[in-house]
Amino acid sequence: MDRFEAVLRTSAHIEQLTRIRDLVCTAARHTGFEGVHMNHVELAVEEACMNIINHAYARREGGYLEVQVRSERGRRLTIVLIDCGQSFDPASACTYDPSQPLEGSQQVGFGLYLMRCLMDELKFEFGVTSSEERCSGQPFNRLTMVKNL
Repeated sequence: MDRFEAVLRTSAHIEQLTRIRDLVCTAARHTGFEGVHMNHVELAVEEACMNIINHAYARREGGYLEVQVRSERGRRLTIVLIDCGQSFDPASACTYDPSQPLEGSQQVGFGLYLMRCLMDELKFEFGVTSSEERCSGQPFNRLTMVKNL
């Protein structure tokens, strides 16, 4: 099976979204995604990154973001986002209700709803420890997103 793997370690800033998107799109193309399915992957990853930037770090300077991509050609794309910011419990997050108009407080939770709709799997992990040096040895957050072809 033909594989593609890459890692991008960067600051958690909006200005880095283009680099992140480029890496993810390269891996998605390798997997075999195109058109609307490619757009789904891009949108889900951008939403996840914006949540990290805006909520985990609350736009503070010095935030760390690691993007890992693993592509299995013709089969599946796995994207892992690692950050050292504030964690949250997705089960206790406000839930978007698609039957209601998207305005005001209804916008809260929309991004999480969107990610769940666009990707086949989402796995949130908090307080992760590892022998690898990241987050100055402190526990970190990991979001794993999977899209099957």
